[in-house]
Amino acid sequence: MIILRDILIGWRARPLQTLALAGLSLAVSALIGLGLHILDRTARETDQLLSAWPADQSTLLLTPPVDPQLYLTLLRRLPEGEWMAYKMDSDTAWVEGKLPERAFQGSGSTLPPDLIQRGEPVALVSSTSNPEARPGEILQHRGQAFRILGVGTLGLSVSRMIPVRSQPGGRVQPDHLLIQQPATEVEKRIQDLEQADRLTLLDHSAKRVEAAAGFQRVKRSLAALTAVVGLLVAVLLQSFYQSEIRERKSEFALRRSLGARPADIRNQILLEALLGSTCPVLLGLGVFLLYLNPLLVLLTLCLTVGWILLCATLPALQAARIPPGEALKGE
Repeated sequence: MIILRDILIGWRARPLQTLALAGLSLAVSALIGLGLHILDRTARETDQLLSAWPADQSTLLLTPPVDPQLYLTLLRRLPEGEWMAYKMDSDTAWVEGKLPERAFQGSGSTLPPDLIQRGEPVALVSSTSNPEARPGEILQHRGQAFRILGVGTLGLSVSRMIPVRSQPGGRVQPDHLLIQQPATEVEKRIQDLEQADRLTLLDHSAKRVEAAAGFQRVKRSLAALTAVVGLLVAVLLQSFYQSEIRERKSEFALRRSLGARPADIRNQILLEALLGSTCPVLLGLGVFLLYLNPLLVLLTLCLTVGWILLCATLPALQAARIPPGEALKGE
C-alpha cells in the first residue's frame, strides 16, 4: 500500500511524464492491434482465395468472342459430370453442367444437373447480396421469374447463379469451364485442338502456391515492422526512464535514507511501468477486440506490457543502486 501511495503521489507530481508514458503505451498497442488486424484479415482472404482454387481442379478460359463449335468440342472432350461452364454477366453467373460441392453452401438445395440441363427457371442467391431472400421465393431478374432453390455462400463472386438454358433462346455463351481435374490431365485433352491458342488453362495448384507465398510475404513484412517498432519503443522507453531517474535522484535518496531497500526502489519503478502501461494498452487493443480472437488480444496484451517492463528493468536496477549520499550531494 505504501508503494501504491508513493506511485500516486509521483504521478500527481509529474503529470506530463505520466501522460507521455500512457500515450506511448497507447500508440504501441494501437500499432500492434492494427498489425494483427491486417494479418488476420489477410489470412482470411488467403483462405478464401485458396478455397476458390482447389488443387484438384482447373479452369479453362475461352477467348471472346467464343466460338460455339469450339465450345461444343470442349464439352465432348471433357469427362461427363466433372465440369461446370459459366458466364459472368454483371452480378449474375449463367451456369451449365454440374456444380461442384464448393459452389454453394447454405440453406435450401443446390442446382441439380437435370434442372440445369432442362433450363428450368431456378436460381441460387447469395445471402450477402440478398439477406432477406428465402428458398422457395420468386426472384425477378430481367423481367423473368426464377424460383429460388438455395440461399447462402456462392463459389463465384456474384449475387445469383442461374442456368444458361433458362434464358429464352439461350443468348448467353459460357466462356469459363471449371473442371474437376488437375491442369495436367486437362491439358492432355485439349493440346491437339486446332484453336488451342484461344484457350487459357489456369492451374489451381500454381495459384494456391502464389497465394500462400503472398501471405508469407505479408507475415514477414509485418514481423519486420513489429521488430522495428519494438526496438524504437525500447529506445524511447530507455531515454524516458533514464530522464526519470536523473530527475528523481533526490526522491530515491530520501527514501533510501528513510530505510527503503534497493529492492523497494526497483519494485516501485517496475510497478509504475506496469500500472501506467496496462490501461493504455488495454484501450489501444480494445478497439480491435471485435475483429480479433480474444485469446490473441490477451496474449498481445501480456507481450506488450511484458516488453515495456523489460525496457524499464535496467533503469530500475540503476535507480536501486544510487547511493543516497551521492544523490543528495548534487542537491
